[in-house]
Amino acid sequence: MNNHTGTRHAGKTVLTLLLCLTLCAAALLPAFALGPVKTLKASSVTESSITLRWSAVKNATGYQLQQYKEKTWTQIRITAKGETTVKKLSAGTAYAFRVRAVKDGETGAFSAVLHVRTKPAQVREPAAKSVKPTQVKLQWNKVKGAEGYRVQQYIDKTWKTVLTTEKRSAAIRDLSPDTVYRFRVAAFLKNGTKTVFGKNSAVCKVKTASLPVGPSEEKQPSLYQKYDKMFQSGTFYMVFTTNDPELGDAPITAAMKNGSVVVDSVVQGYRIRLLYDAKKDRTYLLVPALRAYTRLSENMMDDMDLRHSLVEITAPTDATDAVAYETKLDGKTYTVEAFRTADGETRYYFQGETLVRIDAIGTDGTVTSTFVQTLTDKVPDSLFEIPRNYRYLDLSWLELF
Repeated sequence: MNNHTGTRHAGKTVLTLLLCLTLCAAALLPAFALGPVKTLKASSVTESSITLRWSAVKNATGYQLQQYKEKTWTQIRITAKGETTVKKLSAGTAYAFRVRAVKDGETGAFSAVLHVRTKPAQVREPAAKSVKPTQVKLQWNKVKGAEGYRVQQYIDKTWKTVLTTEKRSAAIRDLSPDTVYRFRVAAFLKNGTKTVFGKNSAVCKVKTASLPVGPSEEKQPSLYQKYDKMFQSGTFYMVFTTNDPELGDAPITAAMKNGSVVVDSVVQGYRIRLLYDAKKDRTYLLVPALRAYTRLSENMMDDMDLRHSLVEITAPTDATDAVAYETKLDGKTYTVEAFRTADGETRYYFQGETLVRIDAIGTDGTVTSTFVQTLTDKVPDSLFEIPRNYRYLDLSWLELF
């Protein structure tokens, strides 16, 4: 009994001691422990200032903000608010901050470190270092901290981005001769995953050069002459596609020989061939799927003007201005020979000496592009023949066009 009673009294003594120690420790600790600042972020960034915001800490009477300077953390201010603006910073520069709660000389744990960069400085007005009939090369000053530059062009009453580059220069291509253009440039950098742009530069206004006036036959671009002679001789075989919505994007075969003209294409899912026979002065419509053909009336033929439309697409014989230059499309370099006419401008794109594209640009700025797949003066005679197994359909009573 005595031993049991002793053990019970000893256990009670230990519990009493632990309780006393706990009360003593509590008396020594602050009445309210401060928690850490959980979030710190930049709510606004300019070229010379950063506005910081952070989450509130219960029982805090203020917050201590520190900035990493010269390899050490330095207190820059104490504020009672949950935000502050740090001013007099340098443009395009990285900064680091942290913040913690304070109360009656006590402090909580620091927030995670926030790394943030000020916006890059404004680019000065770019200069046009090279001006050609269809190209302008712009150049501008280097901006501290910039990771790249955005070039915008004023198009259809709004500013549109035409390219971004890490360089301090850019060539803007595919412009029209003798035309005023407006450009501006802004530097940018990354704040984490967010792209931050500096102020746009002043507007650079530049007028493209004019095409040479009144070229003689000897002065016309050399590559075009090779194809011009082919078209003017009236003997060519051509396979191409076009972005003209009326024609669609299906391959089109066009050929001319001895005054006869053929256009072979797909219309509403059916392959058809239009054939103008110069010897008979007649136009036929052939439908291979039906193995049939019909003769078109004189009115239909005149409406189509088949004999002239192909030549007009390919040979601007009434050109008054001409120029040759190089340009890039999809990363490839092409030689362009451009001609101005009363109806607009026609551009021929050559890869080596092979014609690969024709752009017809109307006076209203609309562009119809023709992509050339085959072009030769070797014309298959079979294109101008009506297969013997085709049956004739008399549709003279039906106006097809």
